[in-house]
Amino acid sequence: MKKVLTRRYFMIGGAFALFGLSLSGHLAYVAAAEQGLQIVDISGPQLPHLVGNYDSPRQAEESVSRGHYLLVADGQSGFQILDITNTSAPTAFSHYDTPGQAKGLAIDGSYAYVADTYSLLIFK
Repeated sequence: MKKVLTRRYFMIGGAFALFGLSLSGHLAYVAAAEQGLQIVDISGPQLPHLVGNYDSPRQAEESVSRGHYLLVADGQSGFQILDITNTSAPTAFSHYDTPGQAKGLAIDGSYAYVADTYSLLIFK
C-alpha cells in the first residue's frame, strides 16, 4: 500500500519542534515544545486548521485526553491538567510539579501514568 501525504501543516508562526500528538474525535492535540499545546481541527484532512492553543509554562512534550480534560507533560514544570470544554480557549484546571521532567503520559481507567525522567509516577 502506497502512503500519500495529504497536506503538510505548519502552525501559525512557522515550523517548530513537535514532540507529541494525541487524537480525540476530529481534534489533534499537538505538544509543540516551547509553543505549548496547539489544538488542530482535522475533520477535513486536506484543510486542517488551528482552533486553539495553550501556552504551557515550560515545554509541552506529550498530551492525552479524557473527557473534558487534557493532561500535558510539560517537562520541568511537571504536568498540566487543562479543561478543554472550550477547545478554542483551554484553561488551566490543575497541575503537579513532578520531581524530574515529565516526558510522557498515559491514562488507564481512573489512573494517570507519568514518565518523569527516571521514575514512573502513578496518580488516581
